[in-house]
Amino acid sequence: MTDTRTRGLTLQRLRKRVFDLYGDQCWLCHQGGADTIDHIIPVIDGGTDDMDNLRPAHGRKSASCVGNFSRKRPSQHQGARIRQIDPSGLIITDDYVEVTQGTMKSKIYYRGFISLEKALEMARK
Repeated sequence: MTDTRTRGLTLQRLRKRVFDLYGDQCWLCHQGGADTIDHIIPVIDGGTDDMDNLRPAHGRKSASCVGNFSRKRPSQHQGARIRQIDPSGLIITDDYVEVTQGTMKSKIYYRGFISLEKALEMARK
């Protein structure tokens, strides 16, 4: 497996573009002071480094935020009110859309950053 993560000067430029476009509000906890960037759809789930898929986030050292690493995100709809379960199996909450493909589950967090319609469009791809 090839490691295709963005690094170095390219990452610094990408990070600057994300902060210039979205400010420093963390897309996960909606508080200021974000210090890194995060993928809405993780790269492992097919996410890209496109601006539509990147948002500011607090890093792993933040005590008050779930951070930008999947292992720290809330599990199983914790704290999220389920709005509906789509006939296709999409679970729509106030914060994210969850899609299940086989045994893999992906969450597309949208509240405050992209529209629910855009999140649903991304989930159905």
